[in-house]
This record gives sequence, structure tokens and C-alpha cells, in this order.
Amino acid sequence: FGEEMLTSNLQAVVTGTGVQGRSVCYAFHRSGNWTVRALTRDPNGPVARKLVQDGIQVAKADFEKKDELAQAFEGAYAVRCPYIILHVAI
Repeated sequence: FGEEMLTSNLQAVVTGTGVQGRSVCYAFHRSGNWTVRALTRDPNGPVARKLVQDGIQVAKADFEKKDELAQAFEGAYAVRCPYIILHVAI
């Protein structure tokens, strides 16, 4: 892990525009101690735009695109995953 990560105050929040993810974003943001980056597949959507308006970073990240995830996690101290629902065919 790089030195930047060890000194970063950035929290990357997976599903940051979802109901739970948005709550996590605002909780960290309102603490005043953290920079927050919400990960979303649609950074131009209304929820993402509201987060940006409120001072929260938004990054495009699709779980099927490794490069987007790596870029979205760049410099983060922690990655918060409020929940991930996996659909598995049995």
C-alpha cells in the first residue's frame, strides 16, 4: 500500500447513490473529518449531482470494469460497502 493511502482521509463508498450508500456518504461528510467519494454507475444521475452539489465527490465505477474500480479507489484510506446484493443462479 502506498504512503498516500496511509495519510489519506478519503472514504470511497460503494453504491454511494443508493439509499444506504447515500446515508454512509452523508454521515462521513457531515463529521467534517473525511473526504467522501461516492461510487456509482451513473455519475450524471440526479442523486449523483446532488451529492456533488453537497460537496461529495462522485466517481463512475462499474463492478464489471476493473479499471474504473481501480481509479475510483485511488487514494482511498478505506472502501465502505454498505451492502452488495449478488444474484447467483443455482
